[in-house]
Amino acid sequence: MSTIRRKPQIQRQLNPPRPASLEAPTNQELFKMYLEVTAPRLAGTSPSSVDIYSRDLPAMAQQSPALMGAMMALAAIQTSHLNKERKSIMANAQRHYDVALQGNFAALLHGEQLHTDIPLATSLLLSFYELWNGELVKMGVHMFGGRNIILARGKDAHQTDVGRALLAMFNRTDIGTSTITGNPCFLTNDWWNADPFTHVVIHEDTPTLFACDVALSKLCLIYQKLTHLKRWALDRRRRVWKLAQSENCPDLSELRRKKVSLQHLVESKVEKLDAELEDWCESLPDWFRPVANEPDSDEDINDPLCPDVILPKAHPHPAIALCIAMSNSIQLQLFRVSHPSPPCLPPHLGSRAHTILRIYEYLPVEYQVSILPFIFVAGIELRRPSHQGQLLARMQKDFNEGGLYGLNFVRDALAYSYHKLASGPQSRPSGGFVGVKEGAEVRFQGISENMWNAEGVLGMLEALSLYDSEDLEEGRRYNYKGDFEAVVPSAETESHVKVGYELLEETAQSSMASYDYSSPNPPATIDIPETRENQGYMDYPGGGHSGVAMPATTSDHLSWQERQLLERGLALSVDQH
Repeated sequence: MSTIRRKPQIQRQLNPPRPASLEAPTNQELFKMYLEVTAPRLAGTSPSSVDIYSRDLPAMAQQSPALMGAMMALAAIQTSHLNKERKSIMANAQRHYDVALQGNFAALLHGEQLHTDIPLATSLLLSFYELWNGELVKMGVHMFGGRNIILARGKDAHQTDVGRALLAMFNRTDIGTSTITGNPCFLTNDWWNADPFTHVVIHEDTPTLFACDVALSKLCLIYQKLTHLKRWALDRRRRVWKLAQSENCPDLSELRRKKVSLQHLVESKVEKLDAELEDWCESLPDWFRPVANEPDSDEDINDPLCPDVILPKAHPHPAIALCIAMSNSIQLQLFRVSHPSPPCLPPHLGSRAHTILRIYEYLPVEYQVSILPFIFVAGIELRRPSHQGQLLARMQKDFNEGGLYGLNFVRDALAYSYHKLASGPQSRPSGGFVGVKEGAEVRFQGISENMWNAEGVLGMLEALSLYDSEDLEEGRRYNYKGDFEAVVPSAETESHVKVGYELLEETAQSSMASYDYSSPNPPATIDIPETRENQGYMDYPGGGHSGVAMPATTSDHLSWQERQLLERGLALSVDQH
């Protein structure tokens, strides 16, 4: 009996219909640019073991016009600086931004997709859009909205691969903005260990990318505590200073007692956090360090024998380098919280600052957003014009190539601080640093009071050192004049900063041109300006120096959708769910 062979049935899988947002050829081109430019540029902000920008978000956007609009808006603004038709592309970016904003607002208003990953992903992309657009206050609004979405979703929603990745992205972005603004992280302590990777142990045979994700999650937990410690220390020291200025001021011995008592309390809290950081370092495997031909410790960046040029420092993987830069940044900030007045870092911390800047020279473009706050923390400790000039020139180059406004903002802040350092304690021009982009939103109460004057870094040294005098003598009271209001620079200050740019960049270019990268030059003996004993050596704008006060605007410049989105975000709470 013959058997009849039947042809196997072929199952055809139809591709899903193209989303309406991708029907237009210009939108198709933007989607392509997102995959080729935007996704790689943001890769360093997400967990390395999850391809969320290239894989998960594009898939989710097929069902979400809001998320698709955020992706296209970000792609448009990131590529606009490369195109001669910048105005038309920026208008297109704003159009997609409005679509994303309205769509996300509608989803939150009606409770749609609240427990999915889409609203949180959209809020994060909109915050990155504003980082490139120069609207840092609106970025803070989106981050605050993302925080409330996280609380409303609950902790269980962040146990999946994508949900955990979004939470990790939020945490890393949150600590970055908190570092610069001086405001505490948005999430409270009951959420600091919500990322499940904070409970994972790293072993010697743990895969590299997984180990980096775990290490960064644990480090973010320490960093979140640091942002609250910095704010607490500043507020408590400010309270003592205001008491010294009040009519009910106690006698000098009582003031000294309060100051010493507070200093001991600050140092004890710093020591506890420093111990946590040391435990984190000891938990890392032996291979979690620079490549074999690179020493673990670098020269003190302010030592006269340190080379003129900051050279790249290679690591087994860029994510490992980012972990090291973040941990070194925590150490620098902890030192400045407890010891704000020394003009220069001690040598062992000067080497940490050197490592951060060498890592910046090594990291690819994907990690620019992530390392930007740590560059700020390390860069402000530079005292050599050649190093200052190289850093400013490198940041300007990266800004020209990538259009990341955050780079320009930090660069301007560093240039201003270098100018103040060079001027010395006797030179106190009116005004201060405020990197406000023309036409940008200035302030939104409860979110961005310290955003534009970068109090978290620029103000930390001077603001905390206001209380460091042993006797609170009258001669040092000029440093404090009120509540740290931001001020705009005077024309004279702006001209000095411009000249400082040119001089410092010339120094950097001449240093790099004469440096032989094939074989290290012998250490050169370079004179460093003499140490300035007066704690007013760096009069940061956080001290409220005389100048033109910037008007404290409200949400007038925010769009209707942005105001509604914020109000909706404010209304969300864990109790409702």
